[in-house]
Amino acid sequence: PGADASQLQLAWLEEQSSNNKAAAADGYRHLFERMAARCKVDLGCPDPIAMDMKLPDLMKTVSPALPANSMYVFKADGKKLGATWKKVIHDHPELAGKAVASAPEAEWTVLQAKAFDKQDTAAIGKAGLEVSQLLQTDVVFLEVSKPATAWYWYWSSGHLVDEYCSNPGHPGEVDYRTLRQWAGRPDIFVKACHGKPVSKLSGGVVSITDLNAVLYFYYPELRVLRPGAWRSPSEVTRLLTQFMGAHDGPSRFAERATTYKPLP
Repeated sequence: PGADASQLQLAWLEEQSSNNKAAAADGYRHLFERMAARCKVDLGCPDPIAMDMKLPDLMKTVSPALPANSMYVFKADGKKLGATWKKVIHDHPELAGKAVASAPEAEWTVLQAKAFDKQDTAAIGKAGLEVSQLLQTDVVFLEVSKPATAWYWYWSSGHLVDEYCSNPGHPGEVDYRTLRQWAGRPDIFVKACHGKPVSKLSGGVVSITDLNAVLYFYYPELRVLRPGAWRSPSEVTRLLTQFMGAHDGPSRFAERATTYKPLP
């Protein structure tokens, strides 16, 4: 947008002449961003550090008591996590109530609280940020809301660095900046992935290609138009937890309460 042919040609020639192999290997998305910068075009890319966690009005209606309301904490010491969560609910009493945590599964600890079923995004955002900041670790929150929407937020060392919504709206209905904000950043989220890739040809390491196959706007009508490509929100979150190397898939709090250790 906003670039004439001569601008675009000059930007492309400069890109080709830069001979930056590292930059060339980072994928089309970064190529577009560099080209846009040379043409002085704003693509609406969010700052990957300390982004604001805000929802457009059309995304604020969520359905309570759905599966996949889970927080994943990387390399969390059980006692420290318990003390941290106690401080979190003191600071955010709207999250008070029964909470349980799993034994670490392949480096991730799964934390579930009854309050997560309310899907209070503002409170969860503050809690995820605080847990990540106090423990200086990675924290991921996965959520499935209605209709046909999967979400994640990813904090690292006290910063919100990535966020994703599988169905933020259609181009034309939602502005381009919002679509970019919620598209997810595979180059950032891949750092949280220590699990199994989809393809056996990748050498057992989760790659950006795996994430690109999942972080896509799976509009509900794709179920009819492209049934082979469409994934349900539950399938999206199952694959994300597989990539992370965490639990094989979030489930309802009540189903886990007997096997998870209670938090104070």
